Amino acid sequence: MATSGFLKSLRRRSKASIRTEPSADRSGDQYNTDSSSDASRNTVPTTGSITPPSTHGSDPALDQQLKNINPNARPSPQPLPASSRYSVSGMSGLGSPVLHGKSNLPVSHYAPRIVNAPNNAHVYQKFFCVYGTIGDPSQHTTEGVVTVTREDDQFPPTEWKVCDSHWKAVIYLQPGPNRLRFDFSSPKLSNSSNSNRLHSTYLTINMTPPYNAPLQLAVLLAKDSPETFDSVPARIAVEGNGLDAAVRKYRMAAYLWHAFTGEQMVRQKMGPRSFGFEEEWTGSTSHQQDRMQGKMRREARVHIIRSEKTVAELRELQSAQQTTEGANENGLFHVAAEAVNDYFKPLPGQKQYVSVLLLDAHWDKAAGAVTGHVAHGGSVGDLNLAVFGSQFLQSYPSSLDEVGDSFLDCTRLDTDAVSSKAGSSWEAANAGLGGHLKEIGRIFVARESFSTRTKLPNDRPCHVDESMNAFPIEGNQIVLTAKTGVVAIEILGEGETVCHHWIDYGTREGLPKQQVISELQIRERLPEAIRKGHVRLRALSGGGGSLTIDDLKRLCSKESSLKLTGPLAPGPLSRIAYRSMPVGSPAKEGSEAQEVVIEREGRLLLRVVVYHDPATVHGIEFIYEDTSTQLLGTRAGKEGGDTFSFDIRRGEYITGFHIRAGESIQGLAIITSLGEMSLVYGNPQGGHMTNLLCPTGYTVCGVSGSSSSQLDSLGLIIVR
Repeated sequence: MATSGFLKSLRRRSKASIRTEPSADRSGDQYNTDSSSDASRNTVPTTGSITPPSTHGSDPALDQQLKNINPNARPSPQPLPASSRYSVSGMSGLGSPVLHGKSNLPVSHYAPRIVNAPNNAHVYQKFFCVYGTIGDPSQHTTEGVVTVTREDDQFPPTEWKVCDSHWKAVIYLQPGPNRLRFDFSSPKLSNSSNSNRLHSTYLTINMTPPYNAPLQLAVLLAKDSPETFDSVPARIAVEGNGLDAAVRKYRMAAYLWHAFTGEQMVRQKMGPRSFGFEEEWTGSTSHQQDRMQGKMRREARVHIIRSEKTVAELRELQSAQQTTEGANENGLFHVAAEAVNDYFKPLPGQKQYVSVLLLDAHWDKAAGAVTGHVAHGGSVGDLNLAVFGSQFLQSYPSSLDEVGDSFLDCTRLDTDAVSSKAGSSWEAANAGLGGHLKEIGRIFVARESFSTRTKLPNDRPCHVDESMNAFPIEGNQIVLTAKTGVVAIEILGEGETVCHHWIDYGTREGLPKQQVISELQIRERLPEAIRKGHVRLRALSGGGGSLTIDDLKRLCSKESSLKLTGPLAPGPLSRIAYRSMPVGSPAKEGSEAQEVVIEREGRLLLRVVVYHDPATVHGIEFIYEDTSTQLLGTRAGKEGGDTFSFDIRRGEYITGFHIRAGESIQGLAIITSLGEMSLVYGNPQGGHMTNLLCPTGYTVCGVSGSSSSQLDSLGLIIVR
């Protein structure tokens, strides 16, 4: 009886958790309407399902009542094994991100590579300039379009042309994280015309609005101004030339200044900093689609200021740079300053930074000049003011989606309607945007380059090392060196007089002091038709200097190398040395080429004697410990010359020369491995300064040059 009672109790307790299999004719029902079903008892079915059994409907104390049954714990549901496979049904969305940031799809070789902005970068500007490549430009070049899209669709997509695998874009940012997608498409690639994003890169940029004093934007009008700017009839028909069009173009110009300044600051290792603007909630002009849809955004405010002068009076005023007295009190700059102060009415001690566009500037074809224009940046009391005319305004983009086309517009300018200072539309945009930004730089205390014209009595002389050197090395390569860094090289193929191909070396880490590049890499930048022809290079240094290589093939050929010989083998006998590009005038008529190999087994270089007079250097003599000597040039000039001795105990040796050169070597100093430099022998102020230094990884084993009545050129011979 006890057993029977126990079983009845067990049956009552477990009935709620026992469910029979549904009949076949009800297996397809989505809902069960039986009032005695599991649903009416607030339980979940544990059988008859494709999902694993549930533990929800069972009695948790059941095993305590089964005395004769082993109370094994119910196993918990096992988690599904991790898998790297995801459904790509119909291949829809191919190339898009997947859950947990993990994808089983390979990264496309044509996915845009971003050079100047790491993921999750923090910036402080609304418009940010990014640039990069498609694949490796040294291996292949391609054309196409990079489309920049915000993942939250808070700004319309913009398209940017890809030229020789290089691209640059200006992107719109909002405060906080900005998730962006960069898609590359080209008619030459598969899947470029469908929705599958095969060639995509994702980037997140965090933007914090700036809180510094803003740059105010203002348009200055005469009191009787027609409120128009110079433009050709075809453009007037499309976009107009009234005040609204001027405000749109001026605002977009300011955004480009803002983006360009931030990008250049990053290149110079000063962080992503730029100036900001006073903003207002108004109709958006940042994208043409915004304007068509009447969308409102926070945009840079453009103040409209009326002058007390008439149009005729403004156009009659002489600009500051056209008067011998500079910016006089009747000039346009001071007229603009007076109007700006009357408009803003700043209190004493309140600094204002204002950029002014002179809308009534006008091209006078008969006079061949722009009237009512001045390009000037400076301060009047607490007002820091930059002023520029509107003569190039017609070529400016009106919104972000027009930027790329504006800088690719080669339409010739109609000089009957607009200024002839620039030949084509894109050149006019460059001239106007660059000229105005230069004046804005003045109000932010960006000074002119040093000159006696701008030197104050207490200013120290500015000594910037502009020099660059080029050395051929093994493997048909050249190494460029510059103390201030290698900025870029311009590549000119056969028949080219204007640079269309270049390599830029600026990165977030700054400029490389030494850059190696092969002849093959340089030629691959040129079109196939001129790739095998004559190539000329122009290398640029961070100090503003440049170096021209007239014949790349000749510099990389065996003509620039020599075999070192010596009494012992395999030593110097098996080594190849290389001649640097000479400094001075190696091709001077009557000059004789010479070279001296100063590295020899078993002897030390003790001292160098430089023969010179106050105006020029005549020769260099190398004296060794075994009393032997070698001479480059002649022993003319000061009798006995001047001697520089090496510190043999400290292992001192030559690493280069400090040279003052023009038509000949006018001054010379010796630079050593201990960081020391001798006096400058000859004329220490003559000619152009060049520091000719051995590249890292090599040593000086000789000197080369040419000589006539004086030393005409000088170069190094280096060896690894």
